[in-house]
Amino acid sequence: MTNWMMVAMVALEGVSVTLAPWMVRRTVCFGVSVPVSAQRDPGIRRAKIGYTACTGSVSAIAVAASIVCLALWGALGGTIAATATSLLLIVVSFALVVRYRKRTMQIKHERGWKATKLERAAFLAENAGPEPLGLHWELLHLVPVIIMTVSVFVLYDSMPDRLPIHANAAGRIDGWLDKSLWAVLGMPLLIQLIMAATMTAVHAMIIHSPRRIDPEHPSISGYAYGRFSRAWSVYVLIVGLTVNLGFIGLTPMYANWWGIRAWGSVMMLIALAIIVAALVLAVIFGQCGSRTWQSDGENEDGNNMADDDGDEWVLGMFYYSPENPAIVVPKRMGVGYTFNMAHPLVWLICAALVLLLIVSLALPLISG
Repeated sequence: MTNWMMVAMVALEGVSVTLAPWMVRRTVCFGVSVPVSAQRDPGIRRAKIGYTACTGSVSAIAVAASIVCLALWGALGGTIAATATSLLLIVVSFALVVRYRKRTMQIKHERGWKATKLERAAFLAENAGPEPLGLHWELLHLVPVIIMTVSVFVLYDSMPDRLPIHANAAGRIDGWLDKSLWAVLGMPLLIQLIMAATMTAVHAMIIHSPRRIDPEHPSISGYAYGRFSRAWSVYVLIVGLTVNLGFIGLTPMYANWWGIRAWGSVMMLIALAIIVAALVLAVIFGQCGSRTWQSDGENEDGNNMADDDGDEWVLGMFYYSPENPAIVVPKRMGVGYTFNMAHPLVWLICAALVLLLIVSLALPLISG
């Protein structure tokens, strides 16, 4: 079952990359600033359809390859194929974005699309519109932490002296730890705390990310962005809580109430649900709430743009602006947020994440 879930994750990844150019704001195409009228331009539509056809085809091949490998060579073959095709989708989609970004820039030059003036809009009625959830909601992470702690002390004596910690692709247990309070409580609790800290940081970044507002329609686009940011703050909170609640399942697993494969299947289901929920939000809201509102058609037939900040985006995907104090900003390709790579704190965050990854991988070895 777990292996088929991996195939499903490949399929969902394919859907995600295929839909990317259709979820962005109407003033952006493949990371290039364009007027709203560009969405009806034949060249732009051909570029978006071409990207969709290519990524859709590669996604279908990736899913088929994963299924064939799983059927012919079992769990190990399916796992390798799913991992390899997931990486392939990332590489292909990146290459296609670069290719169609160049094509979009050519079309932009040919059509004479340019910003005649630099406009910035502020959503003055911020208090009247939707806002992200407050950070105090992240205190709910204390609930799974407390449940984990209490359940360990209740079930500790019933746990065997050797605890399973890893199963191979075929589902056979190949990793064990001697029972100790550190193994059954310390490590899982550390993972929960890391998850809580990470999601709290993401939540804070959403709160402090600058609003992305259409200067032509500041009120309606500002309100739409408020709904967008609130929805994603709710999503981040629920994701963190769900994953941390899932880790509570380690305690009854150690007590032999259920097996490691069953717990792994539950965590895989949680992962699938997280991806599906993200796709649903992307389809409903679009980037910055762009799919939740329609303008009255004003200024949608011209070639001029309110602003053009393309110089701050490397390849249309990586944001670099030393003048902008924001740590995260809304993406220009896809839905969600990305780091301002010119901010020193971003590099500290990346270093901390790498360190946490190394520590999490090394803990079982150190404990063993």
